[in-house]
Amino acid sequence: CDFQRTYVHLWHPTPPGHAVAEVRTPAPAHCNAAEAAGHSTVHQSRKGLSQSGGNETPGFSRIALLPPRNGEATVEKLAINAVMAGCLPEYFPVVLAAVKALAQPQFNLLAVQATTAAATPVIIVNGPVRNAIGINCGRGCMGPGFRANATIGRAIRLALLNIGGG
Repeated sequence: CDFQRTYVHLWHPTPPGHAVAEVRTPAPAHCNAAEAAGHSTVHQSRKGLSQSGGNETPGFSRIALLPPRNGEATVEKLAINAVMAGCLPEYFPVVLAAVKALAQPQFNLLAVQATTAAATPVIIVNGPVRNAIGINCGRGCMGPGFRANATIGRAIRLALLNIGGG
């Protein structure tokens, strides 16, 4: 199964202000359905967790610590938030990449989470995955009508609230 790279870029108004995360996802054109289901999807994380209760499962892998509560964002917890947000399984690698980028020290997530002003991260998805999963990157991309745009953002916001406490 070939892999493609997905980059998620985040900018913060205060220096240094830029964080990037990369997640390798199966290239849909080169994978059969069984192979594709085995990599970084909500389905796989839930399936793996139900088959093995030990901490060695991928679902218990820590992706990041999210401030201000320093909640441990695991694959399982992120998958739960993604499902609550309405994400399709193919959106989950983007959610993982975004959370990894948000947690990098350069982004200063604590400042976003603990501010008394209204703030939320802007996530820019680049690479072949944006077209493959139907992310609107043209006119109206910040408006309603595109499930990928809405549910990925909602999943990240839910994770920041439920796991990070912000």
